[in-house]
Amino acid sequence: MTEDKIELIKYRLSKSEDTYNDALYLAEGKKWNAATNRLYYSVYYTVHALLLCKIYHRELIKEQESFFTSFFFQLI
Repeated sequence: MTEDKIELIKYRLSKSEDTYNDALYLAEGKKWNAATNRLYYSVYYTVHALLLCKIYHRELIKEQESFFTSFFFQLI
């Protein structure tokens, strides 16, 4: 795995954590729609980081992201 890919994975995980903390803050203020949005993106960034760990072709990552989004919206 290249150093650039490792840095991108770290960035995505950091972004996920920041977004999760935003969701907690918004939930404390009972801003449920905004908190839900932030939680979605927190999971999205985490899934993207995991895909980067396992998938090396950019096209496959985009395909898996589409699957994740479709699956997530079926649950809610």
